[in-house]
Amino acid sequence: MPDSNDKSEQPEPDESEATESEATESDESEATESEATESDESEATESDESDDDDEENSQEPESKGSVDVEDDREDEDLAAEKAEDPKDQGPTGEGALRAAGVLGFAVGVCFFVYGVYLMFLGDKPMPFAFTMLIGGAVNSLVSAYALRRSRVAWSFALSLNGVAAVVFLFGAPKIRDGLDLHILIALMPCIALSVATVMYWLAADQFE
Repeated sequence: MPDSNDKSEQPEPDESEATESEATESDESEATESEATESDESEATESDESDDDDEENSQEPESKGSVDVEDDREDEDLAAEKAEDPKDQGPTGEGALRAAGVLGFAVGVCFFVYGVYLMFLGDKPMPFAFTMLIGGAVNSLVSAYALRRSRVAWSFALSLNGVAAVVFLFGAPKIRDGLDLHILIALMPCIALSVATVMYWLAADQFE
């Protein structure tokens, strides 16, 4: 009898403690799984970042190479434009303007000096001497300003030299008879003014 009472008095295992231990074990397993997941995600993120860095590093030399190629193309285009620029080719452009300006200035100086000679030492009519003096001074002035890329001076020089060339063409016989010169020498002013007029016309692209 005493043995049966002792067995009945022994405490039974607590079910709540077993449940709590199971819950704790499940929480720990979940925490372990979450940590593993986070570590995997961090590793994946680091690998993605390293891949992005590699891609950026690989793209940098390509971008530099493309920029160099574009610069080379721009330089080639500029060189082609300069080569095709009519201002720098042939008899036209800057060379024609320089030739016309120098020739017009020289003819104007010659006319001015001759006009001064006629006014003070010559026996020719005063209106003719005055015309040579003023015409020579104006022609030299507009030729000098045309060389400085003045469009107004260039247009005036073109007109003045053209008109003077026609005048001296028809006035060549009078010059021959009055100065007792050969007809070719009498035509020299007309020829010089005609050349200057043509050169001014060829240099029109310098004033566009």
